[in-house]
Amino acid sequence: MEKSVLIKRLKNKFKSKEEKLKNYYKKSYHTYQFLKDIADTKTLKPCKGKLREYQLRTLDFAKSWFTKFEKFDVKYFLISGNLLGAFRNKGFIPWEDDIDIGMLRDDFDKLIEHLRKNCLEVDVSKIYYSKKNRSFVINEFIKKNPNQMAFAIFPTHLQILQGNNMKNLMTLDIHPYDFYADDYTEEEIKKDMDLIKRQKNKIDNFAELNKYLKELRLNNNRIGVKSNKIYYGYDNYDITFLPFTDWYKTGEILPVKKADYEDTQCYIPNIPEKSLLINYGKDYMSMPQKIMFKSHIGYREACDIAKFSLDKQVMLKKVERKFRFTKEKKYKELYKKTKPLADLMLDIVDIKTVKPCQEKQLRQFQLDCVEFAKKMTDFFDTHNLEYFITSGTLIGVVRHGGFVPWDDDFDVGMMRKDYERLKLILKDNFKAIDISKISVSKGNSIQVIDSALKNSSGEILFYAGPKYIQIYQGESFKNCRLIEVFPHEYYKDNYTLAEHKKYISKIKNQLGLIDSWKDMTDFLNLEIENNKNIVEKSSFIYYGVDSLGSYIVNPTGPMSQDMIFPRKRVKFEDFEFWAPNNPDGYIKVQYPDYWNFPSNFSIAPLLEIKTKHKF
Repeated sequence: MEKSVLIKRLKNKFKSKEEKLKNYYKKSYHTYQFLKDIADTKTLKPCKGKLREYQLRTLDFAKSWFTKFEKFDVKYFLISGNLLGAFRNKGFIPWEDDIDIGMLRDDFDKLIEHLRKNCLEVDVSKIYYSKKNRSFVINEFIKKNPNQMAFAIFPTHLQILQGNNMKNLMTLDIHPYDFYADDYTEEEIKKDMDLIKRQKNKIDNFAELNKYLKELRLNNNRIGVKSNKIYYGYDNYDITFLPFTDWYKTGEILPVKKADYEDTQCYIPNIPEKSLLINYGKDYMSMPQKIMFKSHIGYREACDIAKFSLDKQVMLKKVERKFRFTKEKKYKELYKKTKPLADLMLDIVDIKTVKPCQEKQLRQFQLDCVEFAKKMTDFFDTHNLEYFITSGTLIGVVRHGGFVPWDDDFDVGMMRKDYERLKLILKDNFKAIDISKISVSKGNSIQVIDSALKNSSGEILFYAGPKYIQIYQGESFKNCRLIEVFPHEYYKDNYTLAEHKKYISKIKNQLGLIDSWKDMTDFLNLEIENNKNIVEKSSFIYYGVDSLGSYIVNPTGPMSQDMIFPRKRVKFEDFEFWAPNNPDGYIKVQYPDYWNFPSNFSIAPLLEIKTKHKF
């Protein structure tokens, strides 16, 4: 084999893998962002799996300390994400993996005194910002003191910890708050915060920075004076990261009160809304722009530092940086980050309370689609054609009062008699798309439809094909609107679903040998004509052999006469349509678990084709 040919093949191989990973990443990221946008934060469900187990173990560890706090009269209150979780979800925010509490300075100092008498203290003088070796020092400590109760005083907070390796380490983070004199101004606190930020960058060692912050605080005679102003202490992580917006009034924190948190009660500030406003701004009830997923546990799992010295870790990181930035590696890493986020959203978002689609392009497509569906269903009514909403459109009616947020088509069904009449009425009123030009081997269905639409001057077009009737209107496939009509059949009462599945399997095999859409349609029409199990009326209703529903759905049973008739009017978006008499029963024939996210979750497949297809 020539060298140039070999190189070309190798390039194509890696390009193909790169493209595959890129598509995986894009899909997972789109899923994550889409679900994040439509989620109602007040109804988020708990996460699942290892993260949930870790949350509950962390809570048990915290609860053991909360009991001790009460015994030696130390008051605490939930802060940050834990306070938001208590306020909004009565428990953990689903992606949180730690517990943060606040204490006023007197309680904070009392706690440190107790810890020094009863627990081991981590020597933070070995920790340096420049070395980024905090986890390394903690890991070395717990290896020497497995499962001993210990604590560490960082320049940002106090941490109580216990474990024998980084993966099972349990922690509780405590952040100090101070009283500030009533005449202490906003300008002064901002000036102090800027000073702390600058010094933090200059003082590399944790113990030395601890000493500096303590002296700075003790030398300020207007800190620690009982007043009506409370704010983070100088040795509190948040003071250097959050822009100052307001003081806490004493009554907004004290007296602390109890609130439900998972299976227990924890103390929270007296007016939690004020803390949330200071921490997260006025949109604290909304989803954050960026979700920090497993930020602590993920970091610990990644720090398999028991295997390497710190020097080796630094060296390995340098080597990795040098070789990691191939596109394949890039998309693989991006996919590894976004796939867990997409899975998390599918676990925690409550499908019953999701908001309408927030993507402007998809939402506009949905609204255009429903307007066209209304136009066509009014046409059906005029000609006494009894249609009824089906599939994902019907799920949207029951579950959302409109479109399933990620759906992008409009589906209706008709019994065979009306379906055949519809074919004739469409021929008399609209222009048919010539499906004799479409073949499986050419894969040219979109091109044929696109060409017909471009030559239609905005007329309504249709085709009656091997799966359904599709009705279109638009200047091209890219900007068209459509409605799909699925035939339903009456079968003999003693006909079984097992027989139908066996029959459909045989038909699928025969269709696999036919290339032309027209030949497929003719074959199916002949099958329907000769099928002795099809009758005028019965209590057994299911999709026709020429309906996509017969092929893609694994039904739980047949439909029945009273499940569909008499039809009833339902609201969908801003319009009314006809629907089956028992929508829930009809849906469960096809989608018994429709109150949960589908296992093959997909966002707007039709719109994706329109966007990506090269016309």
